[in-house]
Amino acid sequence: MGWKNWGDHPLVVLIGTIAALVGVFGFPTLYEFLQKPNVAPSPIPSVSSTPTPLDERITLRLRVTDDDDSPLSRVTVTVSSSSPSDSDNTDSNGYVEFQVPAQSSQISLSLEKDGYVTETRNNIDLAAYADRTKGIRLKKK
Repeated sequence: MGWKNWGDHPLVVLIGTIAALVGVFGFPTLYEFLQKPNVAPSPIPSVSSTPTPLDERITLRLRVTDDDDSPLSRVTVTVSSSSPSDSDNTDSNGYVEFQVPAQSSQISLSLEKDGYVTETRNNIDLAAYADRTKGIRLKKK
């Protein structure tokens, strides 16, 4: 079978491709690639999505209201534990949320707002706060 255009011949295309690869990557690299045995890649270690006890956290959700059960915004809430303390303000609906290490002991809460009596709660039982919103009322001065 005669070829009108040698550039269309499969053997010429193959030789041209090899020549281009050698030109781009160099002969030793291509030679090493061709000489490597087919070895299965080593398995990638799996990452466990199950938290270890050291990094488990409990979401501490609070809703702060006044004596009339109206939400209080801009209440400064401070959570203190064996780890550094964390502080945040309640939103316009009286809600605030913290992530607290599950193994924390001696959790304390402090809630402060001008015109209201400061509320402090010590030795908080984290299990009582897990997966629920805990309501706290502040009394006017």
